[in-house]
Amino acid sequence: MAKGKMDLSSSSEVSSNFISSFQTPVNNVKFDCQLAENFGYVYTAESVKEVQNRWQALTSSKFVCIKTTKGYGKNDFDDLLKHNLQWELPSLGSAGMGNKGLDYDGMPFVIIATKVLDCQHGVDRHLKRKLVTDNIRNQKQFTEGRKRFRSSNKECKKVDCPAQLLVKDVIKFPDFRSSAMKAVQQANPGDADTLFIDGVHPRPEPKDREIVIEVFNSAVNRLDILQRKGALPVPKGASPIIGLEVSGRVHKLGPKCSDKWKEDDRVMALVNGGGYAEYTTVDEDHVMAIPDHMTFTEAAAVPEVWLTAYQLLHLIAKVSEGEYVLIHAGGSGVGTAAVQLVVSAGAHAIVTAGSQEKIDKALSLGATAGVNYKVEEFHEKVAELTEGKGVNIILDCVGSSYWSKNLEALAMDGRWVLYGLLGGPNVKGNFLGGLLRKRATLSATTLRTRTDQYKAHLIEEFTANALPLFGRSEQSQLKVVVDKVFPLASIQEAHQYVEGSKNIGKVVLEIKRDEGEVPPEADCDENVVTEEAAAHSDL
Repeated sequence: MAKGKMDLSSSSEVSSNFISSFQTPVNNVKFDCQLAENFGYVYTAESVKEVQNRWQALTSSKFVCIKTTKGYGKNDFDDLLKHNLQWELPSLGSAGMGNKGLDYDGMPFVIIATKVLDCQHGVDRHLKRKLVTDNIRNQKQFTEGRKRFRSSNKECKKVDCPAQLLVKDVIKFPDFRSSAMKAVQQANPGDADTLFIDGVHPRPEPKDREIVIEVFNSAVNRLDILQRKGALPVPKGASPIIGLEVSGRVHKLGPKCSDKWKEDDRVMALVNGGGYAEYTTVDEDHVMAIPDHMTFTEAAAVPEVWLTAYQLLHLIAKVSEGEYVLIHAGGSGVGTAAVQLVVSAGAHAIVTAGSQEKIDKALSLGATAGVNYKVEEFHEKVAELTEGKGVNIILDCVGSSYWSKNLEALAMDGRWVLYGLLGGPNVKGNFLGGLLRKRATLSATTLRTRTDQYKAHLIEEFTANALPLFGRSEQSQLKVVVDKVFPLASIQEAHQYVEGSKNIGKVVLEIKRDEGEVPPEADCDENVVTEEAAAHSDL
């Protein structure tokens, strides 16, 4: 324990030391306290903010003052032991917390339950607030209310006197550093500004054959945005926390785990939710070892998009050497991965994108050609490039707005794989007739709702056939494309960035940094968005 810091293991010691610590002025504010068992008075000329600052400086822990006219006893804090603080105690709203949870930056904290004994002007404010809630409709009721309130509380009549805070009890919250974590939460579905960080969320416990990963990085996907908006139901049994892929270290093995993993292993994983948090659980068969040359930042950009692209091309479309593949959203995470997998299979990739910059990136990754859908028709370009034969495979994340052009671009006996509906789900026209005319195969697929066995098989194939092709050299067949890295505190800006289709490749979230990791040379400083920079950006 650091010199001058309190031992927070005992509530009685905390109470005693807390009261005695405020006998001296702090910032010209006189704290004059009395102690009677677990009770005491704190006088402050301003607000409890001074008390909070003093407490934090003294104990390196957070002080939360729950202001209430009722007062709390020990039994009222049972829910704190369950780490449900932000939901079970609505009076936290009066402590400036509202419904946005609590963020304590890794520090332990205590709860000080108080009863507010306002001075005269404080009483008036209190009664004015009650004009509506208690149906106080006239000055007579107001005056009578003031008398009743004053008779039940010892108050000073001076207008400028300090308020009084009765310290009802001092409750030490269990050291949440071993049982809670930071996680991104959402009060209600909506825009990116509905996301916030909950600093005391319970850590997940592993079930049979699950492991707990200490998360260093996650990444933002289009499915995350759909879930945030309420357009994508959370699968049964999945974590409601957003996030489908993570990188980090094995923290804990659950019951009945094999010897495949051990604590502290560097891993990346496809998770069924829970990625935007400091810890998450995952089936042990949905985990991959991070290659030695790959950083945690790069690894977080692999599971969801690369497994999706591999599934689309090899398990569903079954791409063959020499075939032509049309990839919509060629600058996205899945798009940049699919281009490279097409090239590694000896096939030809044609991409669509909304800017020349994204097309240039796809070309640098090996694409044969790119089409800016804002200035030219992609089906006409496909006809030109394939001498009128069309493409053998279409990877389509757009849907209805492209259906007629996709039919024009598709070759006879072509395979059309639908994995997203960015352009809408409804089709009007001779769609089935067009499919029949081309003898086309239309396959629709999602990855998150697949069975655990399917995901395990996919990961096993990807690990054996694709993961060895990643590397740092120019000769490496596969490269991770990271556009930007946002700190977790900038989760709103990260979602807005992806939602605005500004990214080329993946947008990664930094949840914590591994001190032993050296950033790759390809990761330029300007691609890492710090909290300070995010505050001044135009995202």
